Amino acid sequence: MAEKREKLPVDPRERITKRRGTVFFILAFLLVMGAAVLGIFLNRAYSFIAPDTAEILAVVLFLLPFLVIVSFAVAGTVIGKKFKGMKVAEGQKYLLSHRENAEKTAKKIEKKLIRNRFLTDLWAVALGLFAVSSSFFNGCGDETGFLTFLALPELYFMTAALSQIRLPLPEVNEEEEQKTEIPKETCPTLYALARKAIEQTGCGKKDVRIFRNEDAYSPVGIGEIGENAALYIESVTMNLLTEDEMYAVFLHEFSHIGGKNETAKSFQKYLNRFGFRPAPVWTVPGLAFDLPESLFVMNHFLYQYASSIGREAEADKAMRQMPLPAATALMKIHFRGFFDREFSSFFLNYPPVFEPENVPEHYWSETLARFRKEYERRKDFWVGLIRKEIQSRSATHPTIFSRIRELGFDDLPEAGEFPSGQYLEECKAVLEEADRGLTEAMKNDYEKLHKNNYLDPLEEVTAWENEGKPLSAEKYADLLWDLGALGRIDEKLALADRVIEEIPGQAAHGAYFERGKTLLSRYDPAGIEDIYRAMAENGNYVEQGLDLIGQFCCLTGMQEELDTYREKAMEIAQKYNDEGANLRGLSKKDALSEDHLPDGLLERNLDYMKSVSEGKIEKIYLVRKTVSETFFASTFVIRFVPDTDDDKVGEIMHQIFRYLDSTPEDWQYDLYDYRDVPSGLLEKIPGTLVYTKEE
Repeated sequence: MAEKREKLPVDPRERITKRRGTVFFILAFLLVMGAAVLGIFLNRAYSFIAPDTAEILAVVLFLLPFLVIVSFAVAGTVIGKKFKGMKVAEGQKYLLSHRENAEKTAKKIEKKLIRNRFLTDLWAVALGLFAVSSSFFNGCGDETGFLTFLALPELYFMTAALSQIRLPLPEVNEEEEQKTEIPKETCPTLYALARKAIEQTGCGKKDVRIFRNEDAYSPVGIGEIGENAALYIESVTMNLLTEDEMYAVFLHEFSHIGGKNETAKSFQKYLNRFGFRPAPVWTVPGLAFDLPESLFVMNHFLYQYASSIGREAEADKAMRQMPLPAATALMKIHFRGFFDREFSSFFLNYPPVFEPENVPEHYWSETLARFRKEYERRKDFWVGLIRKEIQSRSATHPTIFSRIRELGFDDLPEAGEFPSGQYLEECKAVLEEADRGLTEAMKNDYEKLHKNNYLDPLEEVTAWENEGKPLSAEKYADLLWDLGALGRIDEKLALADRVIEEIPGQAAHGAYFERGKTLLSRYDPAGIEDIYRAMAENGNYVEQGLDLIGQFCCLTGMQEELDTYREKAMEIAQKYNDEGANLRGLSKKDALSEDHLPDGLLERNLDYMKSVSEGKIEKIYLVRKTVSETFFASTFVIRFVPDTDDDKVGEIMHQIFRYLDSTPEDWQYDLYDYRDVPSGLLEKIPGTLVYTKEE
């Protein structure tokens, strides 16, 4: 489905790498040209080598790196096919085989990564020397031949070599981070706790900067800014943890920087460079390093998995000097996660976020109040979940209960204290600033957010109710979303039940998925079979569906169901990997051909598309994309009238998507905006144009 095309802000790292690329390109040109001119001058002055011999040497010195690069490309293709052809079960087995001996694996892969990085740098130096030497001997030969031969291979080789120079990149969003930095004068106690943890862990940082971060994956995280540590704290979580609990968390976090962690940090910095290549035309120079860098990425994935297990265990050890506060902090952070899971799925039946007409002024304060209310009501249930939780196979963190046992407790302690005294005033100040920050961030867009996420759904649901609640395969999915946006979850479930009873065939897959997802959010295992059914009918649900079921089984301690899930998941994931995942996008490499739908089906699809086009569709293409001998997709590509508003494009594409996704026939469709397809690709295939707007 098409999305609105918005101009995204340019990453400052992209700007600086483009400038560096231009500088490197000019420098490469000067180096290879200088080497050639030097060869011309020296051979004219001293005639120390015959021109024919010099030209042979130049060609040999060009061919050697060229052949290496070709061999890299061939090897990369072979390795890529090998991994692409690996069965899902084999890949998971390979990953899990390193779990028990994670520390040993991490050390082994660490040596590989260091060797890979060293050999890549050595290859860059050699490539630069080949380029200079080839240019020099070119100059010693026939200078006319040199002028026509230069700049192409040698210039590319030298540019690629120089692009491996590791220059520091600017900090990302430093200006934005400053807006969320917590001033030291506002929270002296918090900063004192952090500095105490720095001294205790010996992480090697001079001082600390602390930031609010309401969008973080983890409620407390750590990074580095220059010689200082950088702590990122979610404001609601800060208001849950006592001073001792926050200090215990800081001990854990500061253990993640300095010492053994420096190696992992250096690998990550090296990896981050791959996305910011300082070269004006990277696609050609990049061929010289694609293989070693791809190998680095693959090995780093395993290293990160294995080393994270050991690093988390080491960080947990740092908390043992504060066992009770560490245990209760872990529990509260987990409780906060339960609350988010339940609240975000409307489990708690609070009003929709965007219902108010005006920008919320106390969103985070109200969230804290809601948490405290639900904590008193649901803490016993949450404690039960912590006791039952099963560790995921791919998790690098142990379960909360096992971490608390490592702290010396046989059972979960009571986690009932919250901030008090002067520290409480600091926590409140941070929460109030978070409220103001969110209000400021939303004020320009809130009218649109209110309309899109509340008024529009309300209008659609009201109109549907006034019409007598009619049911249609292509519209029910949007109604399910609208009811969810309005917080009317019981009505959403009732509609899903009705769809499943009244709409035949695979068209009900959306109702099965939404019902299953909602039931799981309410800790009802009946949702598992619904999600399995949805995945069987429509591959679009596979990735999210498998995640939902796996997380639910681990969270609720359903070991028997988890064992069954793991067997089914391998089968479903393998099928998706073989078929569905390969449907994404259209490219020149795809097996594309003219498509012929069953009698009457094309006409019916086109009639619907024309009925919602509002005169904005200029052309419609239909092409068959063959994935395997037994699997293909009939792919519609919609070309809109020039200058059609992006919002209108998105609206029409959404309606077509819903229609194709809800057809009762067992037929695989795909849908694209013409702008997202390589230019001229469809025109080269006879018979793909199936509709042209009449003038």
